[in-house]
Amino acid sequence: MTVNNAGTISSTDASGFGIIGGIVTVTGNTGSILAGGANGIGIKSNSNADITNGAGGLISGGMTGIDAFNLVTVNNAGTISGTSATGFSYGISASTVNVTANTGTISGVGGGVGGSTVNVTANTGGITGSAFGIAAATLATVNNAGTISGTGADSVGISASTGGGTVNVTANTGTISGGSGGIQADTVKVAANAKTITGGVFGIGAQTLATLNKRRHHLGHGCE
Repeated sequence: MTVNNAGTISSTDASGFGIIGGIVTVTGNTGSILAGGANGIGIKSNSNADITNGAGGLISGGMTGIDAFNLVTVNNAGTISGTSATGFSYGISASTVNVTANTGTISGVGGGVGGSTVNVTANTGGITGSAFGIAAATLATVNNAGTISGTGADSVGISASTGGGTVNVTANTGTISGGSGGIQADTVKVAANAKTITGGVFGIGAQTLATLNKRRHHLGHGCE
């Protein structure tokens, strides 16, 4: 399925979908793709998805903005959101999430981006969630020049499983923050930090190994 949208595509069912299919490609969206129900998903792929959301574009679902079973690749200049407060909603969720560019906003009431593997090649916008900005079960690789944040009291900006997960920050010239911690994982590698990694309890929390190349400053408690 291939879609280019400048209007409105929507579902009003409590568990509906704005778009659902096998392989889903959205070549451009400057309109709205919506599934407003509490369990709604803006775009649902049962396989792989490739989504381009342009400036002014909105992709939103109660549960998840974009959800793919395998791989989702996203270039976002608009807004992607999971909005329901009744469950753990994500802006983007898939087994593997590749955000090639984000100059807009990706947000969820639970987490901004979630997956087994999460790659954020270039973030100059915002990725936020009340529990996590980014949550990965195994590996999160991030290049950040914007804001990645967990906004709740016990939240973490970027998290990977402390049972073997890795967070690899290739560069940070923006802000990574959480109510509890900035980054948390079994292994944390920060190749180049030129700005801010901060949390209420710790800046970086690593179960086994933390490696940091500090160019400017690192705020918060934890490993440095």
